[in-house]
Amino acid sequence: MEVGGLGLPEIIVLLVVFLLAVGGPIVVIVALVIFLNRRKKSNTNMKKCAFCGYSIPTDATICQLCGR
Repeated sequence: MEVGGLGLPEIIVLLVVFLLAVGGPIVVIVALVIFLNRRKKSNTNMKKCAFCGYSIPTDATICQLCGR
């Protein structure tokens, strides 16, 4: 099979290079978005203890670390 003077091995190499060049950055961007989204969600329901600075849930009345 030849397309424009290129044989099958050359077509496969070009396809792999194209997929890596286009797909690689897309995968990195999606991974960063997912990571930052999870990080943002995990910190929204937390506050710092006024006495020791330990992160506790916003609805907590007693700190898990210092007991105040």
